[in-house]
Amino acid sequence: MIRRIGVAAFILLTSCAISRPQFVARQPVDEQVRVIPSFKTGIPVTKTVGEIMIERVFLQTYPGFAATEDFTIPKISVFNTSPPPILKGEIWRCTQHISTDVYACSAMPSNRSIAPGKRNYDLAVTTSGEVIGIVEDNFGNLVKFGNVIRGKFLPIDIPNGESYKQELIYSGLSEDTVKFSCREYKNEMPRPVFTQDLTYDIASSREIAYQDLRIEILYATESTISFFVKK
Repeated sequence: MIRRIGVAAFILLTSCAISRPQFVARQPVDEQVRVIPSFKTGIPVTKTVGEIMIERVFLQTYPGFAATEDFTIPKISVFNTSPPPILKGEIWRCTQHISTDVYACSAMPSNRSIAPGKRNYDLAVTTSGEVIGIVEDNFGNLVKFGNVIRGKFLPIDIPNGESYKQELIYSGLSEDTVKFSCREYKNEMPRPVFTQDLTYDIASSREIAYQDLRIEILYATESTISFFVKK
């Protein structure tokens, strides 16, 4: 009986053991572009001269995770002290991956309170938010936990600081020609980095093209325009 208990305990301990460090090559994560439009396709809108008809913000983002609650990670033998706990609200940005479905994520600086301790590692996190281990900063070794940490990270998009915004502004009507002003802004700068005046003859067709969008003009006057975005 005692022997059986001893064997069971040995199996349990070895199944929960942390793996030995293993070197992993890191590859950069491709940035994603997220588009935030000011309109909904197929919905008629009326604007006056000088108003923004269409606005689109293009955000370049990295994948990341936000901690949904406080939690601790196991003590790692390669560290002299236990890693500090991860607190609710902490943001981890993933700019590298160690496999197709596992990121190497680093904690982002924040004004929030953080637990004291040295973080000379990245977290190894799956694309669905499971924390499977740590990746050492010094040698780039992956150390897997015996038990995967689940349900503590929420996937989010993290802007990398590079973004731009497009605006299409109504400038009026002259006979059968509608006039617009196009502006582009970079990284929330107050002054546009690009401006262009556009004109369209709507005598034969009330569908116009702007960038990759198709716009149907319902009616236009010198002071007002009604339209909807088709695509």
